Amino acid sequence: MSQPRRGRRQVSQKSQLPLVFGIGAVILVLVVVGVIFLNRGNGNEIEKVTVAEGTTAPSTTGVVQELPDEGQQHVADGTKVEYKQNPPTSGSHWAGPAQWGLYQTNPPEDERIVHNMEHGGVIIWFKPSVTSAAENEQLVKLFTALSAEQYRTILVSRENMDTKIALTAWNHRQLLDSVDETAIRAFFDEYILKGPECVNMRCPQ
Repeated sequence: MSQPRRGRRQVSQKSQLPLVFGIGAVILVLVVVGVIFLNRGNGNEIEKVTVAEGTTAPSTTGVVQELPDEGQQHVADGTKVEYKQNPPTSGSHWAGPAQWGLYQTNPPEDERIVHNMEHGGVIIWFKPSVTSAAENEQLVKLFTALSAEQYRTILVSRENMDTKIALTAWNHRQLLDSVDETAIRAFFDEYILKGPECVNMRCPQ
């Protein structure tokens, strides 16, 4: 009598094999899909070009430029520093950084803002003469949202630049000819809290 039962048990086990393999295949597919989405992130991939030492940074819009480091020495407040980039992304600067926040008018000196980037900040520059009221409102809303996530952000007007929008962090810059929220968000996510004085995304005040 035991022999038939053993046979039935073997048949039952064999009948379960397709189910086991099917479940395994589904799990594998889910894992692969998860990895793909993880690698894609939010779809805001960064396109970056490195600018060699001693060369002029191109005025290409939409691409993140990795620029040569101009140093990070402190100089006395009031000392005028000549930066190679406009807007600057590194270099000598004053000992006191600017307050984080919004500067529609009366922008802080470059020598202060460079210090903010040294502390892991992301700066959003806009040229007011070519920025419409609707675009300005769009920038302020985006700045408010980003600042709520991480306060080390500055939105500041800058008339003396050739592009409508410029994004800067330490040694990195992206020029935009429109208020591209996707690009601004991607730049912020990539470079916030990555200044030279930051360690494991912990930065000085």
